[in-house]
Amino acid sequence: MRWALLVLAALAACGRGADVIVVGSKNFTEQRILGELLAQTVESVGLRAERKLDLGGTFVCDAAIRAGQIDMYVEYTGTALAAILKGGLGVFIFRGVAMVDNRTILAGALPAAALAVGAELALGAVERRVRPPR
Repeated sequence: MRWALLVLAALAACGRGADVIVVGSKNFTEQRILGELLAQTVESVGLRAERKLDLGGTFVCDAAIRAGQIDMYVEYTGTALAAILKGGLGVFIFRGVAMVDNRTILAGALPAAALAVGAELALGAVERRVRPPR
């Protein structure tokens, strides 16, 4: 995990040419804790972390990362698929919510959940391969 984080942090820093990784978080307790853990993990691999925690919701953090104001934050796979990427399955979810139609919501939510589980399994497999043996 640390090796993978080091690579991600280095790539994030390359975009700005800075020696500090700016870590953001959303504005609720779980996200503040995850942001702090992410910042501490960045520091544990010898990099400096600047914390910009408690930014706001998903769209605020997404805008901050696109604008280069932060380098990383923790996002949930389902939220990324439905809210940030919006296309595909997210269209069903947002349309279903707007129409108060549970079948339309499920038409997007169930495949999005399956994709999230698949992504988690795939990332876990990658992590097991790159993690140094103990």
